[in-house]
Amino acid sequence: MFYGYVENYALLLVFFAGFAVAAVACAGGRAGILWPAALLGLALASHLAAVLGLPAFAALWWRVRDRVPAREGAAAAACILVPLLLVLVWEYLPAGARGGEGSPLA
Repeated sequence: MFYGYVENYALLLVFFAGFAVAAVACAGGRAGILWPAALLGLALASHLAAVLGLPAFAALWWRVRDRVPAREGAAAAACILVPLLLVLVWEYLPAGARGGEGSPLA
C-alpha cells in the first residue's frame, strides 16, 4: 500500500499529446490555432505543470500569426488564459476559502 501523497499525471499527458498533434496540424496548415489552444487550456486546468507548454504555443502562434484572424487569436488566448488564471487563483486562495474547515464550500 502507498501512504504518501498521490499525484495523477494521466490527464496532463493525454492533453499534452493532443496539444502536440494539434500543434503539428496547425503548423502544417491543416487545423486552426483554436485546437492546440483548447487542448493546452485543458492541460493547464488539469495540472499547473502544463505551463511548460506555453513556450511551444508561443512559437506556434509566431509561426502561424499571418494566417490567424484576430477573432480566432483572441479566442485562442482566452482558451489559455482563463484556465491558467483560474488555477492560479485557486492555488493561492487561503485554505479556508477552498473548502477547509469553516468554509462555505466544506
